[in-house]
Amino acid sequence: MVLLAVPFMAGLTLIITASGEWMLDLGRFLFGFSGGAFALLAPAYTVETVEPGLRGALASLQQLMASFGVFFSGLVGKLVI
Repeated sequence: MVLLAVPFMAGLTLIITASGEWMLDLGRFLFGFSGGAFALLAPAYTVETVEPGLRGALASLQQLMASFGVFFSGLVGKLVI
């Protein structure tokens, strides 16, 4: 998971400093790849490292927060537009 910081930062740097369409596309790909990979790895890491009594609650909480983030983004998008 720590190694995902490299493509994440590379993608963010490309997005910020984009001088061409290809830089923006590559930056968004790297940024999205890192975010997606982290979203897959974080629950597995949590389940492996947390004591058995809290595993289900923490794994569910991560998915709940991800769903809430999508809902909140959609809500803000509707209010702004």
